Amino acid sequence: MSFWEEFFPALLSGFTETLAILAVAIPVSIAWGVVLGSARVYGNRLVSLIAAGIVGLFRGFPLVVTGPTSLSTLGALYAR
Repeated sequence: MSFWEEFFPALLSGFTETLAILAVAIPVSIAWGVVLGSARVYGNRLVSLIAAGIVGLFRGFPLVVTGPTSLSTLGALYAR
């Protein structure tokens, strides 16, 4: 069995799942960004601070997640 005959169904399934997730995630994230951006610019002081906190949290989130994950992966590689 060739590579494509063996793995193409799984690749196609993964691709369609990715497109389905993107079809939901992109509009939701755009709407959420517009709401938070509007709250930061046009909201009163409390609403603006809450929106700024949420934005700051999500901006820092990928680094918080990828940092420890990368370090634990490197540790596992060097332990072998």
